[in-house]
Amino acid sequence: MTQSAEETGRLAGRIAVITGAARGIGFELAARLGGEGMRVVIADIDGAKLAQAEHELHSRGVEAVAVPVDVSDFADIDRLPRVALSAFGRIDVVCLNAGVNAAHVPSWEIALEDWDWILGPNVWGVLNGIQAFVPRMLAQERAGHEGGHIVITSSNGALRMRDSSGPYPVTKHFVLSAAESLYHDLKAAGSELRVSALLPGGIRTQEAMARRGEPRLARTDDQQDAENRRMPPEQVAEIVLGALLEPRFYILTHPERSHGLVRARLESILEDGDPTPAVVF
Repeated sequence: MTQSAEETGRLAGRIAVITGAARGIGFELAARLGGEGMRVVIADIDGAKLAQAEHELHSRGVEAVAVPVDVSDFADIDRLPRVALSAFGRIDVVCLNAGVNAAHVPSWEIALEDWDWILGPNVWGVLNGIQAFVPRMLAQERAGHEGGHIVITSSNGALRMRDSSGPYPVTKHFVLSAAESLYHDLKAAGSELRVSALLPGGIRTQEAMARRGEPRLARTDDQQDAENRRMPPEQVAEIVLGALLEPRFYILTHPERSHGLVRARLESILEDGDPTPAVVF
Protein backbone atom coordinates (compact mmCIF):
# COMPACT_ATOMS: atom_id res chain seq x y z
CA MET A 1 0.00 0.00 0.00
CA THR A 2 1.41 3.38 -1.00
CA GLN A 3 1.69 5.78 1.90
CA SER A 4 0.62 9.42 1.64
CA ALA A 5 3.16 12.22 1.89
CA GLU A 6 1.52 13.34 5.14
CA GLU A 7 1.95 9.88 6.67
CA THR A 8 5.57 9.36 5.63
CA GLY A 9 6.40 12.94 6.56
CA ARG A 10 6.05 11.90 10.21
CA LEU A 11 9.30 9.99 9.84
CA ALA A 12 11.45 12.80 8.48
CA GLY A 13 14.30 13.64 10.85
CA ARG A 14 13.76 10.53 12.97
CA ILE A 15 16.53 8.02 13.70
CA ALA A 16 16.58 4.33 12.72
CA VAL A 17 19.09 1.67 13.73
CA ILE A 18 19.17 -1.48 11.60
CA THR A 19 21.19 -4.66 12.10
CA GLY A 20 22.02 -7.04 9.28
CA ALA A 21 21.95 -3.99 7.04
CA ALA A 22 24.77 -4.70 4.61
CA ARG A 23 22.47 -6.48 2.17
CA GLY A 24 19.02 -7.92 1.59
CA ILE A 25 16.07 -6.83 3.70
CA GLY A 26 18.25 -4.86 6.13
CA PHE A 27 19.80 -2.73 3.42
CA GLU A 28 16.45 -2.08 1.76
CA LEU A 29 14.97 -1.05 5.11
CA ALA A 30 17.77 1.48 5.51
CA ALA A 31 17.28 2.77 1.98
CA ARG A 32 13.48 3.01 2.28
CA LEU A 33 13.46 4.69 5.68
CA GLY A 34 16.31 6.94 4.63
CA GLY A 35 14.34 7.87 1.55
CA GLU A 36 11.62 9.19 3.87
CA GLY A 37 14.10 11.53 5.54
CA MET A 38 15.14 9.30 8.41
CA ARG A 39 18.79 9.22 9.45
CA VAL A 40 20.07 5.69 9.81
CA VAL A 41 22.70 3.77 11.73
CA ILE A 42 23.47 0.54 9.89
CA ALA A 43 25.23 -2.45 11.40
CA ASP A 44 26.56 -5.75 10.10
CA ILE A 45 29.30 -8.23 10.90
CA ASP A 46 30.64 -7.95 7.33
CA GLY A 47 32.59 -4.71 7.55
CA ALA A 48 33.59 -4.57 3.88
CA LYS A 49 30.04 -5.12 2.62
CA LEU A 50 28.74 -2.68 5.23
CA ALA A 51 31.09 0.04 3.96
CA GLN A 52 29.73 -0.52 0.45
CA ALA A 53 26.18 -0.25 1.77
CA GLU A 54 27.02 3.02 3.55
CA HIS A 55 28.53 4.42 0.34
CA GLU A 56 25.43 3.40 -1.63
CA LEU A 57 23.11 5.04 0.90
CA HIS A 58 25.15 8.25 0.79
CA SER A 59 24.90 8.23 -3.01
CA ARG A 60 21.12 8.17 -2.61
CA GLY A 61 21.18 11.14 -0.27
CA VAL A 62 20.62 9.15 2.91
CA GLU A 63 22.41 10.32 6.05
CA ALA A 64 23.92 7.06 7.30
CA VAL A 65 26.51 5.92 9.81
CA ALA A 66 27.95 2.40 9.54
CA VAL A 67 29.04 0.41 12.60
CA PRO A 68 30.56 -3.06 12.14
CA VAL A 69 28.97 -5.20 14.86
CA ASP A 70 28.74 -8.82 15.93
CA VAL A 71 25.21 -8.90 17.35
CA SER A 72 25.91 -12.14 19.21
CA ASP A 73 28.30 -10.18 21.48
CA PHE A 74 26.42 -7.91 23.90
CA ALA A 75 29.39 -5.58 24.44
CA ASP A 76 29.62 -5.14 20.68
CA ILE A 77 25.94 -4.51 19.98
CA ASP A 78 25.75 -2.20 23.01
CA ARG A 79 27.93 0.21 21.04
CA LEU A 80 25.07 0.75 18.58
CA PRO A 81 22.73 2.82 20.77
CA ARG A 82 25.71 4.78 22.02
CA VAL A 83 26.73 5.66 18.47
CA ALA A 84 23.16 6.57 17.54
CA LEU A 85 22.69 8.77 20.59
CA SER A 86 26.09 10.41 20.14
CA ALA A 87 25.55 11.08 16.44
CA PHE A 88 21.86 11.97 16.41
CA GLY A 89 20.68 12.44 20.00
CA ARG A 90 17.82 9.95 19.96
CA ILE A 91 16.59 6.56 18.70
CA ASP A 92 13.16 6.18 17.14
CA VAL A 93 13.13 2.90 15.21
CA VAL A 94 15.21 -0.21 15.83
CA CYS A 95 15.17 -3.10 13.35
CA LEU A 96 16.74 -6.24 14.83
CA ASN A 97 17.16 -7.92 11.49
CA ALA A 98 20.50 -9.74 11.53
CA GLY A 99 20.27 -13.47 10.89
CA VAL A 100 21.93 -16.47 9.27
CA ASN A 101 20.79 -19.80 7.88
CA ALA A 102 22.11 -23.34 7.85
CA ALA A 103 21.73 -26.62 6.01
CA HIS A 104 18.27 -28.18 6.01
CA VAL A 105 18.85 -31.66 7.42
CA PRO A 106 17.09 -33.95 9.93
CA SER A 107 17.34 -32.62 13.47
CA TRP A 108 19.59 -35.43 14.70
CA GLU A 109 22.11 -34.57 11.95
CA ILE A 110 22.54 -30.92 12.92
CA ALA A 111 26.08 -30.50 14.18
CA LEU A 112 26.53 -28.76 17.53
CA GLU A 113 28.82 -26.21 15.90
CA ASP A 114 26.00 -25.37 13.48
CA TRP A 115 23.67 -24.78 16.42
CA ASP A 116 26.25 -22.51 18.05
CA TRP A 117 26.78 -20.64 14.78
CA ILE A 118 23.11 -19.92 14.14
CA LEU A 119 22.01 -19.30 17.74
CA GLY A 120 24.53 -16.47 18.03
CA PRO A 121 22.95 -13.93 15.65
CA ASN A 122 19.44 -15.36 15.42
CA VAL A 123 18.74 -15.76 19.14
CA TRP A 124 21.38 -13.89 21.11
CA GLY A 125 21.37 -11.10 18.55
CA VAL A 126 17.71 -10.42 19.37
CA LEU A 127 18.13 -10.80 23.13
CA ASN A 128 21.20 -8.56 23.13
CA GLY A 129 19.39 -6.01 20.99
CA ILE A 130 16.45 -5.88 23.40
CA GLN A 131 18.80 -5.43 26.36
CA ALA A 132 20.82 -2.74 24.58
CA PHE A 133 17.99 -0.64 23.17
CA VAL A 134 14.83 -1.00 25.25
CA PRO A 135 16.13 0.57 28.51
CA ARG A 136 17.47 3.54 26.57
CA MET A 137 14.26 3.98 24.60
CA LEU A 138 12.22 3.78 27.81
CA ALA A 139 14.47 6.47 29.29
CA GLN A 140 13.77 8.62 26.22
CA GLU A 141 10.05 8.09 26.73
CA ARG A 142 10.28 9.14 30.38
CA ALA A 143 12.14 12.25 29.24
CA GLY A 144 9.19 13.22 27.07
CA HIS A 145 10.08 11.77 23.66
CA GLU A 146 7.36 9.99 21.74
CA GLY A 147 7.45 6.22 22.06
CA GLY A 148 9.64 4.52 19.49
CA HIS A 149 9.24 1.29 17.55
CA ILE A 150 11.19 -1.98 17.55
CA VAL A 151 10.86 -4.33 14.57
CA ILE A 152 12.18 -7.86 15.11
CA THR A 153 12.70 -10.07 12.06
CA SER A 154 11.32 -13.57 12.53
CA SER A 155 10.14 -15.66 9.58
CA ASN A 156 7.07 -17.20 8.02
CA GLY A 157 8.82 -20.43 9.04
CA ALA A 158 8.04 -19.60 12.67
CA LEU A 159 4.37 -20.40 12.03
CA ARG A 160 4.85 -24.04 11.04
CA MET A 161 7.52 -26.73 10.82
CA ARG A 162 8.35 -29.35 8.24
CA ASP A 163 10.80 -32.21 7.95
CA SER A 164 14.49 -31.37 7.58
CA SER A 165 13.85 -27.74 8.47
CA GLY A 166 17.25 -27.33 10.04
CA PRO A 167 17.89 -24.98 12.97
CA TYR A 168 16.71 -21.80 11.21
CA PRO A 169 12.94 -22.08 11.87
CA VAL A 170 13.63 -23.23 15.43
CA THR A 171 15.43 -19.95 16.08
CA LYS A 172 12.68 -18.00 14.35
CA HIS A 173 10.02 -19.60 16.58
CA PHE A 174 12.07 -18.27 19.50
CA VAL A 175 12.32 -14.81 17.92
CA LEU A 176 8.55 -14.58 17.44
CA SER A 177 7.96 -15.57 21.07
CA ALA A 178 10.54 -13.03 22.23
CA ALA A 179 8.80 -10.28 20.26
CA GLU A 180 5.38 -11.22 21.66
CA SER A 181 6.80 -11.34 25.20
CA LEU A 182 8.38 -7.91 24.75
CA TYR A 183 5.06 -6.53 23.51
CA HIS A 184 3.24 -7.74 26.63
CA ASP A 185 6.00 -6.54 28.97
CA LEU A 186 5.91 -3.03 27.52
CA LYS A 187 2.12 -2.92 27.73
CA ALA A 188 2.24 -4.02 31.38
CA ALA A 189 4.80 -1.29 32.06
CA GLY A 190 2.47 1.34 30.59
CA SER A 191 4.91 2.17 27.80
CA GLU A 192 3.89 3.50 24.40
CA LEU A 193 6.95 1.88 22.83
CA ARG A 194 5.72 -0.26 19.95
CA VAL A 195 6.91 -3.71 18.88
CA SER A 196 6.42 -5.50 15.58
CA ALA A 197 7.39 -8.97 14.38
CA LEU A 198 8.34 -9.20 10.72
CA LEU A 199 7.52 -12.63 9.25
CA PRO A 200 8.87 -12.73 5.69
CA GLY A 201 7.83 -15.52 3.38
CA GLY A 202 9.65 -16.31 0.15
CA ILE A 203 12.01 -13.36 -0.32
CA ARG A 204 14.67 -12.89 -2.97
CA THR A 205 17.53 -12.86 -0.47
CA GLN A 206 19.11 -16.30 -0.66
CA GLU A 207 22.41 -14.87 -1.86
CA ALA A 208 22.15 -12.10 0.72
CA MET A 209 21.94 -14.30 3.82
CA ALA A 210 25.01 -16.02 5.20
CA ARG A 211 24.55 -19.78 5.11
CA ARG A 212 26.45 -22.65 6.64
CA GLY A 213 26.64 -26.21 5.39
CA GLU A 214 25.33 -25.41 1.90
CA PRO A 215 28.01 -24.37 -0.61
CA ARG A 216 26.92 -21.65 -3.00
CA LEU A 217 26.68 -23.54 -6.25
CA ALA A 218 25.61 -22.26 -9.63
CA ARG A 219 21.84 -22.40 -9.97
CA THR A 220 20.01 -24.20 -12.73
CA ASP A 221 17.72 -22.11 -14.91
CA ASP A 222 14.68 -23.51 -13.08
CA GLN A 223 16.17 -22.66 -9.68
CA GLN A 224 17.00 -19.13 -10.78
CA ASP A 225 13.52 -18.68 -12.22
CA ALA A 226 11.98 -19.79 -8.91
CA GLU A 227 14.21 -17.35 -7.04
CA ASN A 228 13.23 -14.51 -9.37
CA ARG A 229 9.54 -15.12 -8.60
CA ARG A 230 10.13 -14.46 -4.92
CA MET A 231 9.29 -11.08 -3.41
CA PRO A 232 12.14 -8.57 -3.78
CA PRO A 233 13.48 -7.19 -0.47
CA GLU A 234 12.60 -3.62 -1.43
CA GLN A 235 8.94 -4.67 -1.41
CA VAL A 236 9.41 -6.01 2.12
CA ALA A 237 10.78 -2.61 3.14
CA GLU A 238 7.65 -0.96 1.76
CA ILE A 239 5.46 -3.32 3.81
CA VAL A 240 7.48 -2.57 6.97
CA LEU A 241 7.10 1.16 6.34
CA GLY A 242 3.34 0.73 6.30
CA ALA A 243 3.43 -1.21 9.57
CA LEU A 244 5.46 1.54 11.21
CA LEU A 245 2.89 4.12 10.23
CA GLU A 246 -0.28 2.18 11.12
CA PRO A 247 1.21 0.63 13.39
CA ARG A 248 0.66 -3.15 13.71
CA PHE A 249 2.41 -6.02 15.45
CA TYR A 250 2.42 -8.84 12.90
CA ILE A 251 4.03 -7.83 9.60
CA LEU A 252 3.25 -10.53 7.02
CA THR A 253 4.73 -10.36 3.55
CA HIS A 254 2.51 -13.20 2.31
CA PRO A 255 -0.63 -12.94 4.49
CA GLU A 256 -2.75 -15.50 2.65
CA ARG A 257 -0.14 -18.20 3.14
CA SER A 258 0.68 -17.15 6.70
CA HIS A 259 -2.98 -17.15 7.73
CA GLY A 260 -3.38 -20.63 6.28
CA LEU A 261 -0.36 -21.92 8.19
CA VAL A 262 -1.68 -20.53 11.46
CA ARG A 263 -5.16 -21.96 10.94
CA ALA A 264 -3.84 -25.42 10.07
CA ARG A 265 -1.55 -25.48 13.09
CA LEU A 266 -4.26 -24.36 15.50
CA GLU A 267 -6.70 -26.89 14.09
CA SER A 268 -4.16 -29.66 14.75
CA ILE A 269 -3.82 -28.49 18.35
CA LEU A 270 -7.56 -28.01 18.96
CA GLU A 271 -8.34 -31.41 17.47
CA ASP A 272 -5.58 -33.19 19.42
CA GLY A 273 -4.01 -34.13 16.12
CA ASP A 274 -0.44 -34.55 14.96
CA PRO A 275 1.56 -31.64 13.54
CA THR A 276 0.75 -31.11 9.88
CA PRO A 277 3.65 -30.28 7.55
CA ALA A 278 4.13 -26.88 6.03
CA VAL A 279 4.06 -26.66 2.24
CA VAL A 280 7.35 -25.40 0.83
CA PHE A 281 7.17 -22.46 -1.56
